[in-house]
Amino acid sequence: MARKYGVANVEDLPVDFGGLQLEESERQGNIVFDRFYGDLHALYLRQRELLRLSNLLSPLPALQNVSAALAGTDGLHQIAFQQQAETHRRAMVTKLNTDLIEHGREAGWDYTADPSFWTTIEDFRFSPPATRAVLRSIAIDSLILLAWLAAALFVLARSVRSLTVEES
Repeated sequence: MARKYGVANVEDLPVDFGGLQLEESERQGNIVFDRFYGDLHALYLRQRELLRLSNLLSPLPALQNVSAALAGTDGLHQIAFQQQAETHRRAMVTKLNTDLIEHGREAGWDYTADPSFWTTIEDFRFSPPATRAVLRSIAIDSLILLAWLAAALFVLARSVRSLTVEES
């Protein structure tokens, strides 16, 4: 950093070194976070695919997936929320670190941002996945439910045909 700012010593930096350290730490942490959460989200998707095999025994898992997706409580919505919240958090932390870098040199860790700074931080607003994406995520589950319905109607029709009327 000293080279970037054209100074020989950290103490001669025109900006707050602690803020620079925080921002670099955040950058490195984000790399690790993205890797492990990406792996976790992939694991969730694989688990959901394996759970679909149980639909051969019962329509309940497919019904649960469709219900959760339509209610906005499924994995697709959860991951979308986590990603958007993390993006918002990162933008906020970058603003905080930048403010500390630019204005905290004299105060160091005792620096307090001006109250007007906080008006520059936007409120978090979640945007749920598009309806098309939600419907696409439950397409297989919906087909499974239709197959169970068709099987149930087939069994019902056969049962009705086998009924006989007894005269008394």
